[in-house]
Amino acid sequence: MKKFYLLASILTIALVDSYASLATDSATSYGGAWNSGDNNGTGFTAWTFDYSGGFGTSGQYIKDNSRWALWANSGTVSASRGFTGLQIGDSINFDIEHTPTINGEVGLTLSKNGTDVFNLKFAGGGSSWTAWDPSSGTYGLSQGYEANTPLSFSFEVIGNFEYSLDFGSASRGIQFAGQNIEGIDEITFYNNYQGDSQNFSIGDMSVIPEPATIGLLGFVGSSLVFVRKRFSA
Repeated sequence: MKKFYLLASILTIALVDSYASLATDSATSYGGAWNSGDNNGTGFTAWTFDYSGGFGTSGQYIKDNSRWALWANSGTVSASRGFTGLQIGDSINFDIEHTPTINGEVGLTLSKNGTDVFNLKFAGGGSSWTAWDPSSGTYGLSQGYEANTPLSFSFEVIGNFEYSLDFGSASRGIQFAGQNIEGIDEITFYNNYQGDSQNFSIGDMSVIPEPATIGLLGFVGSSLVFVRKRFSA
C-alpha cells in the first residue's frame, strides 16, 4: 500500500509539474550566444530574426548571460517564436527592459495565424508605454518610462474576445479585443532605431495554463489515493 501511495504521489507531482508551464525558456541556457534556429526551452518553436538597414546596423546577443537583447543603432531587428495557441485562461509571461535612449521604438506583438492582435510599445519622445488591439486601437498605459528596470508582462486570454494585461505598474482587467484571440500562437519582439550602444532585452519566458487545469490534475492524483483506500478497506 505504501508503494501505491508513493506511486500516486509521484504521478501527481509529475503531471502538475508538466502542466505548470506549457512553455518555458531562459537565456541562461544559451551559453552566451543567440542565433536563428536556437531553442533551448520547451514548448516554444525556434527563434527567427528579421533585419533591415544593412549589415552592422542591428542585431541580437545574450546580455549578462541572462537576457535576450536586441540592438538597433540605425536599423531594425525583430525576434519571433511560436507556441501552442493560448486557450481561455492561459497566459504568456516574461519581463522586458530597455536602456536609457530610445530614438525610435521598442516593443512586442502577439499574433494569431499570422494576424496581429495585440501590440505593446514605447516610442521615443513619449512619456509612457502604449498598447493596441483591433477594438480599442492605440491606448495609453500608466506605465511610464523606466530605463534599466525590468518590467513584468503578463497577457491572459480570459474569453474568446477578451484579455487582461498586467505590465509593470499598469493593469487592464477586462479588455475587449474586437476579434477572437483564443489561439494566439506567436510573439515578436522588436527594436526599431533605438540608438547607438542601446538595447531592448527580454527575461525568462513562460506560457502558463489556466489554474483550473493544474487544480484538476491535483484532484485526479488525490482521487487515485481515495480509490485505493476505498477498495482496500
